[in-house]
Amino acid sequence: DRKIEPIRLTEANQKYAEDIELMSLETTARFFDVLLAYENLNIAQTNQSNTDTLYQIAKERYELGKISQQDLLQLQLNLVSAGKDATSALQEVQNTLFNLKSFISLNDNEDIRLTMPETLPALQVDPSLAVSEATTNRSDSKRFIREFMEAERSYDEAVQESGFNASLSLSAGFSNSSNV
Repeated sequence: DRKIEPIRLTEANQKYAEDIELMSLETTARFFDVLLAYENLNIAQTNQSNTDTLYQIAKERYELGKISQQDLLQLQLNLVSAGKDATSALQEVQNTLFNLKSFISLNDNEDIRLTMPETLPALQVDPSLAVSEATTNRSDSKRFIREFMEAERSYDEAVQESGFNASLSLSAGFSNSSNV
């Protein structure tokens, strides 16, 4: 136990650090989900505006007799579809924003402003260093060592208990009897 418990403590500390990193990763993913939803909303609103412009032009052309009613109705359908897409995109923004706020424990009424990073740093990763750091810092590596030591301890106990066992008991007593 004196050998295993320090390893168990190191394993728990590394697991805690891993959990913190996973939370950071999840927060980052949710942040970019919100940014992507905002971009999709901007695209959907632009498409809706462009489709509305095309529809207004088509109405004038229809009145002049330059396009058929079927073409006008098709553009009207496109306008309704673009409106539906914009509404869906707005709903997606609200959902992803709610997910991010919930994850980072912000009140839904609190306003946050997200900005896209201007540049991302170039990342150079040395594969051998990455493997070395992963082996050193992952809680699983400590867990494997601990489990191996526990298995060795169990094996040693089993070997010690499997030998010849005997117990001897002796009892002696006197009774209240006499030869008289």
